[in-house]
Amino acid sequence: MLSNKLITLLKSFSSSDLLRFRKYLVSPFFNENENLTALYDLLFPYLKNKEEIHPPQISDKRAVWKTLFPKEPYKDVKMRRLCSDLTKHGLSFLSIQQFKDTPLAATTYLLDPLNDAALSKQYEHICRAANEVQNTSDINNADYYFYKYQIQWNQYQFKLKKRTPFVEDFRKADHYLDCYYYLNKLRNYCDELQIKNTTSTEDHISKPQDLFDYLEKEQLLKIPSIRAYYYATQMFLQSDEGTNFQQLKELVLATTTFSRNDLYNLFNYLMNYCVRKINAGNQDFFYQLFDLYKIALDKKVLLDKDRLDFQHYKNIIGISLKVKEYDWAEFFIQNYTKYLNEDTRDNALNFNLAKLYFSQQQYDKVIEQLSTVQYNSHLYALGCKTILLKTYFELQEYQALDSLIDSFRIYIRRNQFISKEVKQQYLNLLRFTKKLAGTIPKDKPAIKKITNQIQNCKALAGKNWVLEKVNELV
Repeated sequence: MLSNKLITLLKSFSSSDLLRFRKYLVSPFFNENENLTALYDLLFPYLKNKEEIHPPQISDKRAVWKTLFPKEPYKDVKMRRLCSDLTKHGLSFLSIQQFKDTPLAATTYLLDPLNDAALSKQYEHICRAANEVQNTSDINNADYYFYKYQIQWNQYQFKLKKRTPFVEDFRKADHYLDCYYYLNKLRNYCDELQIKNTTSTEDHISKPQDLFDYLEKEQLLKIPSIRAYYYATQMFLQSDEGTNFQQLKELVLATTTFSRNDLYNLFNYLMNYCVRKINAGNQDFFYQLFDLYKIALDKKVLLDKDRLDFQHYKNIIGISLKVKEYDWAEFFIQNYTKYLNEDTRDNALNFNLAKLYFSQQQYDKVIEQLSTVQYNSHLYALGCKTILLKTYFELQEYQALDSLIDSFRIYIRRNQFISKEVKQQYLNLLRFTKKLAGTIPKDKPAIKKITNQIQNCKALAGKNWVLEKVNELV
């Protein structure tokens, strides 16, 4: 088998990157081994068409060797070396691309080699160019202040060599270093506080003493990105009425200089705060969370290279159904499913439309929609069978319900991919659903008994729905 590391890397390249990488390989400045170019040309048609590398003439090392070296006996060490070298060049190409895509980095790193009295004209030209790039930047993230620090410090060093040091350059450099350091420190601290809210871990991030007093004293909180992470830390540290949450949300909406990564972090903090409040019993934060998801989608914060993380997709649908924004939920399903991985789109669309129809009590549509979902994983099987179970119950189709309970129970017990804990949750759901179907409305002793059993059951899938159905019997 050809190197999986190499194939995985090359398959991650876009169509334009594949073409550019070949130009890289044929340049003697980067690569003098023509065999690497020949190996890449052999793989290129399959990579270009996004095909799986399965044909033996490509996937089999000996077959590849025979194409590259028809007159030489197979040498595994040499073949592995070729794959390893091509992988290294692929990584080097990505590094160069990243450098080219960051003009400020390319310009700033020129200052050191030009910081020489004999090259003062070239230095001053590049220094002006670097400052112009900085001044036209509409993103003020940690990298922005890192490069400002480097430029300012380099200017100070240049003047020092010419014996014309300007103390203001030194002070500005130190200020930008503070901005870079404290912005990263606050972000790391936010991440740790967020982790501590979900798991019991000890402090791992060292926090300077009087950090927040220092930020205020040095007026660093005037910088939007630092102020945003400051609000986030206070949001996690303080048990308030949502003041810092509201301030952070307003700042995020009003500021246009956040990088995409910073925006993603800040929205993530806001969303997790909402989840904490919801778990603490504050139902109003369902609407806050829904609002945040809508804004994040509008700002394209959740899309990464035209891909939407499946967990976000699932959460967005769940929260929109919770707040009964059914029209918007359908709009989202129809328009954003295309941003999922291609192999999951059809099932995600059909399954979530069924969830939507169930929430809208369009039960006939639910049954029809579920018939289009393929059980290509036990998660979809459990989800579909659960929705169908609830649908039969709502329609009072008790004969169909009994039949489904029996087949569902067999499926759960026989499936080896479902954990013991999850199996118990669903078996309890079947048990209580069957009991509910046989309970006579207004039978207070029976209803009280089953209510107590449900409330005391810790392993129960769809517990809220089951309790809702019990309350309807009272």
